[in-house]
Amino acid sequence: MHDLMLADLERLICCESPSSDLDALHRCADVLTGIGTTRLGQAPVRTEAGGRPVLRFGPADPAVLLLGHLDTVHPIGTLEQTPYRVIDGRVYGPGVFDMKLGLVQALHAMAACASRDDVGLLVTADEELGSPASRTVIEAAAAKARAVLVLEASVDGKLKTARKGVSTYDLRFTGRAAHAGLEPEKGANTSLALAQAILAISDLADTSVGTTVTPTVARSGVTINTVPDTASLAIDGRAASKDEQDGWTRRSGRCRARSTACRSRCWVGSIARHWKRVCRPIFSPWPRRWLPNSDCRRWRAPMSVVGRTATSPPDSGSRRLTD
Repeated sequence: MHDLMLADLERLICCESPSSDLDALHRCADVLTGIGTTRLGQAPVRTEAGGRPVLRFGPADPAVLLLGHLDTVHPIGTLEQTPYRVIDGRVYGPGVFDMKLGLVQALHAMAACASRDDVGLLVTADEELGSPASRTVIEAAAAKARAVLVLEASVDGKLKTARKGVSTYDLRFTGRAAHAGLEPEKGANTSLALAQAILAISDLADTSVGTTVTPTVARSGVTINTVPDTASLAIDGRAASKDEQDGWTRRSGRCRARSTACRSRCWVGSIARHWKRVCRPIFSPWPRRWLPNSDCRRWRAPMSVVGRTATSPPDSGSRRLTD
């Protein structure tokens, strides 16, 4: 099985699938369909959500739903710089950690089941964008399942039992254009306002309570000889509690241009421009929210057999806590 898993993983890794490339996503779905059909002896049900492939392996309404995604953050061409390879027992390649290995593990785990009547796998293709198109598909499938297991990897292989909430922000600046050499003093430079905002935003994080606030994508200006009059900044905010997430949203009001010559506006929403929405809500630690106590013990038992636990501090995208 080890060699078969590596062979399947290599096929999947070598088919690049960035979230922004619909053709690439469909090609990767073709590859995954082939792998799954070979391992399970049955082709998945294939549909679309927002033009992106959605694959369902196994029964329509499984009691245990395995959940995964085939899109990655890596653009086409990454494979040339970071090719698939296995070194000292570790596999490298774009998307291996998040989360193509998890997809291969899911299919091989299903293939090893004596009966697959109660186990299914749902695969989407927009998770890295915040699941704007597939959210309703996931929610509908999860509502019918007794348990949902997301097979995305974690640091040290620990079992994730909770997740931080994620909010994204789009901060935009409006200034006044002018010639950079002849009369720059007549302009209102949004690049300067953007730089000031980035420094202010960086101070809003509070790692002592698990809150991170990270300026990410920044854009300003059009030409090199013009004072820029527009700028934008994407902000990623993550918190381990609802109170802190709401507090960070309130504190985002500080993310404004300090220069009175520039105006700024801030939207809260998902990466997919769903304004005034939290991208991913906080999931509380189990068992209170997810599974009854009997099922918690059932999932913990196999973890202990392989030397894994469900204990760890929060990471950047999720929390791994005991109950």
